[in-house]
Amino acid sequence: MWARDKNYVLAEKFNIDTSRFERLNIPVLSYGFDDDIYAPREALTKLHNALKKAEIDDNYIRAKDIHPNGIGHFGYFKETCYRPIWEETINWLLKF
Repeated sequence: MWARDKNYVLAEKFNIDTSRFERLNIPVLSYGFDDDIYAPREALTKLHNALKKAEIDDNYIRAKDIHPNGIGHFGYFKETCYRPIWEETINWLLKF
């Protein structure tokens, strides 16, 4: 499973075309959580490094600081727990 590989989507064995990553020249908002088993910090860093021209707004969060039960990989999308992060996301998007 590519999501659990230490190289994330960049691992050659998954044959994902990443040839355009280095040319991507847009702002990117990235959230990572320390309890995410699918996208650990190391994988996110490698992904960010592959986006050579993108302006990365990197937010790596200690999940327990947001919610006592953590966040994990999919928790960002749960309305009951993560409204503050959504508000940050909306404010980021409104800058453009």
